Amino acid sequence: MNTIRAICFDLDGTLYDLKKQQRKLWKSILRHPIVLHHWQRETAAMRGVRSSSIHRDIAEAVAKRTGRSPESAEAIIEQAIFVDYPATFQPADLLPGLQEIFERLDRDGIPRAVVSDHPTDDKLRGLGQLDGWVGRFDCSALGALKPLPDGLNEVARLLNCTTAELVLVGDREDTDGEMAAAAGAISLIRGRDWTNGKDLAPLLDQHLDSP
Repeated sequence: MNTIRAICFDLDGTLYDLKKQQRKLWKSILRHPIVLHHWQRETAAMRGVRSSSIHRDIAEAVAKRTGRSPESAEAIIEQAIFVDYPATFQPADLLPGLQEIFERLDRDGIPRAVVSDHPTDDKLRGLGQLDGWVGRFDCSALGALKPLPDGLNEVARLLNCTTAELVLVGDREDTDGEMAAAAGAISLIRGRDWTNGKDLAPLLDQHLDSP
């Protein structure tokens, strides 16, 4: 078994409760329900597809579905998903027990990284968790949404290790779990393996203590 060199965390649905947080977006959803519905569908359709312009591709697909111009669709998505939604985040939204895990990893000198499908910084800033990461990776900016392994490959490249020496903590088997499998990394999936930080901590200990 490989020695674990770093712990990678998904962001959405992993560092916070996704359903609870999404309720704060209801005003935007009521204003643009059709556009945001199709944004979700077209984002899912981009999984497994490499593109240097993922956000633009999704906006163009949404525009075709809704009869809007690409510019109009892109503006609505940008405001609702990447401005209004991150603005709802507060430190109290961090999932219970994760702060203690972060502090312990830092004390023990174990690097931690964020690997998300979407921009990370505004959400992390709202959660009070912008600092402490060796890397914050946005898979859409890499041109490869999960389950493509590019985000984990970047972590391994940064730390000069193999992806088999990484653990990915996530919340979705079809994205985080399959990404880890594609990279040869270990996955710990919320709902499958753990529910909160208290459950997660001993699982991480098992992997970190393994030779």
